[in-house]
Amino acid sequence: MKLHQFISLISLFIGQVCYAQLIVNTAIITFDDPNITREDVTVINDSDEETMYLQVEPFKVVNPGTQAQTMIPIDLSQEPEFLVTPNKLIVPPKGRSIVRFLNLKKKNNKENIYRVNITPIKAPQELFTKEPTDLSSRLEVVIAYQVLVIDLPATPESNLWVERNGTIATFKNSGNSNYLLSGGIQCDPVNPEACVALEDRRVYSGNEWILELLFDGPFTYMVKDTKGNSAHLFK
Repeated sequence: MKLHQFISLISLFIGQVCYAQLIVNTAIITFDDPNITREDVTVINDSDEETMYLQVEPFKVVNPGTQAQTMIPIDLSQEPEFLVTPNKLIVPPKGRSIVRFLNLKKKNNKENIYRVNITPIKAPQELFTKEPTDLSSRLEVVIAYQVLVIDLPATPESNLWVERNGTIATFKNSGNSNYLLSGGIQCDPVNPEACVALEDRRVYSGNEWILELLFDGPFTYMVKDTKGNSAHLFK
């Protein structure tokens, strides 16, 4: 399954180069067993002709799901709690490679969140046999992927709290692990056939999320916790 995609536009000065199509086999990794500290992600180059060069960058997410959320690069000069290897890959056409995720942090009562960017990059300069002669500028679209990594507490607990006030719904999580709201829908009470999809949202520990609804009528969500339990919310 392809991961969430984000697009960055990069101005380059060399001749036209097309990045090969990158496919990653999973979007989310969850470390829920203290005896399992390693997970592998497969990256695939779907191009018939182009070699793919990739950069892999892990980040610790501080204050996840809030306006103060910050992604901090993993400091390898200290004893790391989370590692991803290798940090660069060369994947031939129709080839595949493994990116290894290592969770080295001992379990406690806190959920830890990481994100890992897997980004196509230009071929290293040392691979060129001569200097490029085409100096025409151009714009290139780079499609990168981000893997969400969830390190669960020793005893995870997701506590859903929701309050409804007219067209404002407030969700909170007083537990120590996140829950996911998905498949949300609300229909116009005046015209029940007029329905809108609601935003999917992962509500992390300590989060408060305010949802502004279109109608002053019922809405539904599917709620899933980190233990795999699912429930239908009707509010």
